[in-house]
Amino acid sequence: MSLKPTNDIKVGIFVLIGTALIMLAIVILGGGNSFFSRTYGYTIHLDDAEGLIPGSKVILNGINVGMVDTVDFDKEFGKIQVLIVVRRDVKDLIRKNSKAEIATQGVLGDKYISIRGGTQDEPVLTPGAEIPPIPARDISQFISKGDELLLTLNKMASHLNHILASFEAENRSEQFFKNMTNAAKNLAQTTELLGQQINGPQIKESLTHFSQILDKINKGKGTIGALVNDASLYDEVRALMGGMNRNRIVRNLVRQTLKESDSGEAAPSNAR
Repeated sequence: MSLKPTNDIKVGIFVLIGTALIMLAIVILGGGNSFFSRTYGYTIHLDDAEGLIPGSKVILNGINVGMVDTVDFDKEFGKIQVLIVVRRDVKDLIRKNSKAEIATQGVLGDKYISIRGGTQDEPVLTPGAEIPPIPARDISQFISKGDELLLTLNKMASHLNHILASFEAENRSEQFFKNMTNAAKNLAQTTELLGQQINGPQIKESLTHFSQILDKINKGKGTIGALVNDASLYDEVRALMGGMNRNRIVRNLVRQTLKESDSGEAAPSNAR
């Protein structure tokens, strides 16, 4: 006589298998690493956890290589002990001079472990060993670019509020706008007065006379007009003022002056 499983037993087996598959999927998806891949663990001691939680990412030189396993107190060292696990293929990149720190991702402030890979001249850090942390020097060291932008905007808004409050105190804003209105009125009056002076009768009369003078010069009237329009007169003046002609005229003029002087002195002596 053979025993056959009943329907209730079959349903129970299917439920058990389904539950196991769901749990396995949760472990695989939530772990951030392949469930079947081999990992290595390291320890980090920090003064403050900074909101770090198990399951947070572990970044090596900008690449996600593992996750935070546990975050708890270490009474022996009096610090926070963080256990991390990383992929096996990146083990050789973690050297004895590698450093770890808590970093912030995005505006929401998600915390993760950032590891700076060491140099090739240093030996590989043994799995299970401790990665020394980067000394905390300033809070800005753990702030992302988005957080820095928000802090800058907050500072700018605070300064702007201070300026506006100072501007509105003791009716300074009202006085400022009154001064601006008066300055605009004065500028308009000055512009109008300048325009009236330019268009005034004296300016018009002077421009008319100047235009008449230019017209006479253009028609050849007067000395300047003759010099401008008569090329021969220009040549004669040039010959008179320069070269050998000028020397000859001056010489003849000196001779004539001496003759007149001699004749003038001779006349009184003859009269005696």
